[in-house]
Amino acid sequence: MLLTPNPPHHDHWLAKEFPEDNAHADHRYIRTTVYDNRAVLGEAYIQALEAAYPAGSVLRRPFIEGLRGLSVVGDPVYGGYFQRLLHARPVELHPAAPLLEGRDFGHGHPCVVWAQFLPQGALHVLGGVMGVSMFIEDFCPIALQYRAQWFPRLLEVTSTGDPAGQSFSPHGVATSAIDVLKKHGVQAQTMPTANRVDRRDAAIQSIAGYMRRLAGTGPAFTVVPTAQEWPLL
Repeated sequence: MLLTPNPPHHDHWLAKEFPEDNAHADHRYIRTTVYDNRAVLGEAYIQALEAAYPAGSVLRRPFIEGLRGLSVVGDPVYGGYFQRLLHARPVELHPAAPLLEGRDFGHGHPCVVWAQFLPQGALHVLGGVMGVSMFIEDFCPIALQYRAQWFPRLLEVTSTGDPAGQSFSPHGVATSAIDVLKKHGVQAQTMPTANRVDRRDAAIQSIAGYMRRLAGTGPAFTVVPTAQEWPLL
């Protein structure tokens, strides 16, 4: 049986049944791009797609490159500011700057993201891990394993999280999510007002400011294309 859909999101059941590394012996994943159908579609149609979905566009992956990814349509918060070719690049961990650890809780997609503010005025987002249908008790040690693997020579770690993590029994645990982190050696702090609209807007404006500037080492804002979803697909 042949299944020929448009590329779905990584969470889709097809992505799990047909992994990109062809790990299933009796399944075969084959990817094609719009350019493979150039003779049928015609050059004008392909050029129109390239204009509608330029490099760095989220929808370029499924609509042009035949890659799995997001298929949502909307107005991006950082539209016109974030440029993938400029801001997505590999950088090394700064040995003297603290590693900032931001955590989001919840059974559906618990997540942790690591970043650093550098002395020369740059913000580097160094990677992240997101769980799928996992409780915090199971996700926390996995995230810590990735932190140890990706950042083996840390001097200081500062952890924070969603203020909801201070609530009791919100995610299938007997104590709060922050208490669960403490059992694993993570001393996370929360700010009760962090989810207020004005605080979130201030954070968005601050990050946009980094995207507009250059630092001594290049763009002041950098996202390292290193992320992991767990369980592994």
